[in-house]
Amino acid sequence: MVLLMSFILVNPQVIMSRQNKELEEIDYSLGYLLKSKWIISLVILFVFTVISYIPFEKKLENMVYSSLASIPGCPMSINSFNFEFFSPKVVFKDIVIPSKCLPSKERDLKIDKAFVSFRGISFSPFGLSFKAETRVMDSLIEAYIIPSFTSISILLENESDNGKIVSMENQINLSELSKYIPKVKLIGHLVISTAYLQLGYNGELKDMAINLASSDIAIPTQKIMGYKLQKLDLKKLLIQVDLLKNDKLHLKKFIIGSDKSPLITSFTGDIKLNQRAIKNSNLDITGELKLDESLLSNNLLLQGYLNQFDKKDKFYQIQMKGKLGRPSVSSAR
Repeated sequence: MVLLMSFILVNPQVIMSRQNKELEEIDYSLGYLLKSKWIISLVILFVFTVISYIPFEKKLENMVYSSLASIPGCPMSINSFNFEFFSPKVVFKDIVIPSKCLPSKERDLKIDKAFVSFRGISFSPFGLSFKAETRVMDSLIEAYIIPSFTSISILLENESDNGKIVSMENQINLSELSKYIPKVKLIGHLVISTAYLQLGYNGELKDMAINLASSDIAIPTQKIMGYKLQKLDLKKLLIQVDLLKNDKLHLKKFIIGSDKSPLITSFTGDIKLNQRAIKNSNLDITGELKLDESLLSNNLLLQGYLNQFDKKDKFYQIQMKGKLGRPSVSSAR
């Protein structure tokens, strides 16, 4: 011990050199903070710090209620909602779509809950992306919503494998939907393969692409215009619609039935939209219709009405023109 103390007192430069070497080895660059886990932790800390100081709930309340109340011709209402930070999502409760927004105009459509969660950033169109989930008429509905600077885009899809639907989302139970469709009842399931809508904040439709399909659609026994109709197993339904330039809707395909169905129909054409008054939109649609002989023989009135149309290979040739609210139906020439 005495020798060590003597060495230190005699060689102070040795101790100083060691201290300098240790100081030189200290990493002042904070490079360890560049590791992914540190970056993620710092970003999360920053976001939650900002969120804690911003009155999001009040801002969201003002945005939601003002947006829903200002939908042209269809003001919706929400009873309450709450924001969950750690999901994160917004839970909307007791949503009511008024009857005047629905085809039947007889009853409001009520939705118990809807969940909206943040999904990230979309680049086409550019904006924040949200996922909405809810149950409508006992059907699970999922939609992606992207508000951009000038419009809001809504996308519904359903996964398929070689044409076979593998997902339960976005399948509409037609028996439940029939409550909101006037004059006719339907059963089966309608699959939303694709439904894309782009709406301006003034309610104007800017873009649309629709692809709907069914493999089990049927018309149950019912009375239509005083005529008792027996159950019709139509099986197949396909609807494809695109929005072209100048507010023109192009009906690419409207097909009902298959080779063995009692009713087979196929229509194509265009609809010149009048977005201020949909009933005044102009139709120009042509197609053909085939009915089973048993249906015609049991309904002389229907047979007499269809006799005005030209017939080709047992298919009645039909053309529809004029206003959507009161179309003119004639034989296709």
